[in-house]
Amino acid sequence: MKDAAVDDDDDDYDDDDGDIDDPSAARRERSMDASGGPRYASARDAPFRALARACERVQRERGRKKANAARRYAALDAFHDVCLVSTRDGTRCDAFDAYRLLIPTLDKERETYRLKHDALAKCVVSAFDMARASEDAKTLEDWKQKGGGNFPQAVREVLERGHLQGREGDADVRELTIGEVNDTLDELAACESKHERAATLRKLFGKMDAVMVKWACAIILKETKLRMGDKAIMRHYHRDAEDLFDWTSDLRRVCEDLPRRDVRLKRADINVGEGLINPQLALRKNTADAIMKTLRGRQFIIETKFDGERIQLHKDGEIINYWTRNMNDFGPRGYDVMNGLFRHLPKRCILDGELLVWNKLRETWHPFGAIKTLIKAANLRKSKDEVFPLSNDTDDRDDGDDIAGYDPKSSKYEWYQEYMKKLTYGDLELVYVPFDILYIGDESVRHLQLVERHAKLREHVHPVSAMCGNIKARILLATPDCEFSKIGSTKQDIERALLEAIEAGDEGLVIKDLNSEWIPGDRSGNWMKIKPDYCKSEDLDVLLIGGYYGAGELRGGKISQFLVGIIESTNDPTSAHGIKIMSFCKVGTGISATELDDLRNRLGDYMHREKPREMDYNVTDAYSERPDVWIWPPQRSVVVRVKGDIRCIRSMTYATGYSLRFPRVTGIRYDKTWSDILTNAELKQIIEEDRPNIAMDMGEGHMNSRKRTRAAALTTLLPAHLMPVDVSGVVPESEVFKSLQIHIVNCESREQKQELFKAIIARGGRTSEMWHSDVTHSVAANRDGAKFIAASHHGDVYTIDWLKQCIQQNRIVTPRPRHRLNLATSTWYGSNIMDRYGDDHAIPCNEEDIRALLHQVGDQAKRWETSEVPAMVELTREYPNLLKSMKYCTFSECVFEIDDSCDVQHNEWMSESEHFRLMLHEERFNVELRLRLFGGTMAPEGRSGTHIVRMNDDSVREEYLDDGRVLVSNGWVTKRTRKQSPRMSPNLDIRSF
Repeated sequence: MKDAAVDDDDDDYDDDDGDIDDPSAARRERSMDASGGPRYASARDAPFRALARACERVQRERGRKKANAARRYAALDAFHDVCLVSTRDGTRCDAFDAYRLLIPTLDKERETYRLKHDALAKCVVSAFDMARASEDAKTLEDWKQKGGGNFPQAVREVLERGHLQGREGDADVRELTIGEVNDTLDELAACESKHERAATLRKLFGKMDAVMVKWACAIILKETKLRMGDKAIMRHYHRDAEDLFDWTSDLRRVCEDLPRRDVRLKRADINVGEGLINPQLALRKNTADAIMKTLRGRQFIIETKFDGERIQLHKDGEIINYWTRNMNDFGPRGYDVMNGLFRHLPKRCILDGELLVWNKLRETWHPFGAIKTLIKAANLRKSKDEVFPLSNDTDDRDDGDDIAGYDPKSSKYEWYQEYMKKLTYGDLELVYVPFDILYIGDESVRHLQLVERHAKLREHVHPVSAMCGNIKARILLATPDCEFSKIGSTKQDIERALLEAIEAGDEGLVIKDLNSEWIPGDRSGNWMKIKPDYCKSEDLDVLLIGGYYGAGELRGGKISQFLVGIIESTNDPTSAHGIKIMSFCKVGTGISATELDDLRNRLGDYMHREKPREMDYNVTDAYSERPDVWIWPPQRSVVVRVKGDIRCIRSMTYATGYSLRFPRVTGIRYDKTWSDILTNAELKQIIEEDRPNIAMDMGEGHMNSRKRTRAAALTTLLPAHLMPVDVSGVVPESEVFKSLQIHIVNCESREQKQELFKAIIARGGRTSEMWHSDVTHSVAANRDGAKFIAASHHGDVYTIDWLKQCIQQNRIVTPRPRHRLNLATSTWYGSNIMDRYGDDHAIPCNEEDIRALLHQVGDQAKRWETSEVPAMVELTREYPNLLKSMKYCTFSECVFEIDDSCDVQHNEWMSESEHFRLMLHEERFNVELRLRLFGGTMAPEGRSGTHIVRMNDDSVREEYLDDGRVLVSNGWVTKRTRKQSPRMSPNLDIRSF
């Protein structure tokens, strides 16, 4: 396929007017009309054809040589002087209309078109009346393979095959202006359906030739790829354009404030409401030594690097804007639902911070992708009890795409179904963490030192919470006096903080010079980031099972990325049908061009566009997993060795449930057979057991991972409770722990940890320093740390004393109340004689057990008071279908008020009788007990409920009031519960309900 960069057939197109081939002639002939005035009144009046020709010439210049760059700038000069200069003094009018087409990625005023390559291909096919079954239509729809991987160029070549015949005359093509193109693109952005978009594009393309359509498509896709960076084009426009854009992130303002090249920028400081200030960026460093070398002994602050959405918040009176790092204003996209959270802020201010989602159920930060879904839920006022969806692949897709989104509810994986049952909107909170303040009152403070800005941040912004719709939101500060940041001055401070980040599973650290000012777009070293490298040292052997076509000049139209898999089961390795391959991840980097060509040649005969009917592959059929070609049969495929960052997080995209982050190929193993690759069991063992055993090099040089060896384990800088224990040389004594895998959460000392590990292994058991699905028992010395929280979410946690007793008696001892640091809901619920505090009524308690039970009761009572995770709510999440049919949950969703008034005005004795008042009190007490027994809740004093019970009304009555509450009678309650009274245990204290 011919590439646009080397196509010489454009000469006839470029030479029509001579203005591009001879720039000097263009300036003389085109810049002035017959009367000596400017050719065009403004850029809006300039022909779009001239812009397309300039882009074509700029793109054609290959390489980075000075001669190529000079010709690129010459092409832009010709277009600039002819189409943009409108007065004799060089003033440019409406330059924004031209530059928003030249560098569309920087134009934030126009809404998105909701058109990606596949949807745009269908619009082009429809606009030019191509038959869907024609070869040209198939080329556009399969542009990665048949179109050479360059969609705009594929459109041009298809149209030049005769699709422009019978169109409007060449005069219309020449007269189409830049202003008309912008107006039509505005209409396109406002279209609501694929039919409207197709009609709008038909109207636009009807006035264009093939080259103009090519560049119109590139603009819509924001893939102009002019071989010049956006900032280089801005510097060509004006020497101060890049600087002004860093301060405003506003392309229109750049064009309007710099109308002439000879007028320098008079820089003003930042202001509220004038658009995003280009955010200050962090320079990446791989070692603590490199950071200290850059800081040169200066004091610094160590901040947690969050995996969230960076939001720059501008508050101007009642108007609040939310700017993302990509210069998008997300206020109109629903983020203004959080406005109530920032009412307490000063009238005018600018904050720089991170927006995150906090998972209250698991007490950890939720993955970044949940932010958009939670913002939508807040706007729609979703119920807090509604299940939170983990994924919605169709959110950002065009509504006309024929793409089946991945439905999380149809997942066949048990772990996902369990997760779905537990996580609700009420379990998540929006958290905004401001770490800097740039503007306060009527002045900018960005020039102050960071330590001074922190003081102002603490003075004017306070941790608060508010309800955004039905979603709770909070503000938490990231200043030196909080949990997210601390002051440091030595290398050891950075190392210690990085190790804590590893243990907590954080993304990394950001190191900031306390004496630095805030500089937009700066990446000089005032801010630096460092991330822990979790990458496994052992390479993983995987199998190529699918391929994806690449895009661009080098890889376009060729298989350039692969779907790889690992073995799910090996029931009979000698039989092809005994091995099942499950999808694992995508990989494309690390393979040279020569190796890619060799793989394509070897596997070409085994690549199938259609999915084989009988495949030995286990895949999810998720849209982002589905390959362009399947490599089958697996016996004919190739084994490759990959390395990547293994994260203990679930992945719905691939059948393994896990995946690699930033995978790369480290070797092609032609010597290995397809049955010798990694198995799913081995992958889980790597993830679950070996993550804390990674040794890290904190010194000079690139941070790397090493193979697990005894020497590396003993010299690692990991905290003591994460260091691997040397259990070599342990002599087996018995097999009483044969069925156990014990997770050591924490210990009193490293020596104790070593002794316990050796004792467990000597008795036939297995050990683990991280919780995973194969763990049978978790033990801990105390309730401190993130590892205890993680273990308590999955089941019971026992004391070290229990484990010691098992070792001493050489048997598995039945746990007593004093042995439990955490009691899971499933444990007491599954027992017929144990209450929710861990009291087994069939076994006598000693003094230690009673003390432990009292402590448990106190903890449970606190949970009920704060209503964070009440036992009944926890049960509802664990057993949703079961509880709906339980008899004692008849009123589980009801909150009752008691109306005990009665008509006694005609009986003076009854109104004054003490016995009568006692009788009413006892009757009210009985009604409340009955309601509580059947799952109801009593409304607190002064608060409204969902139902009002008229205690002295024995009729069966149910009436809906105007305020939404339901008025019911005591007879109604009796009828609902009469035939549903559960049999009660003799040890059950009804007052505990």
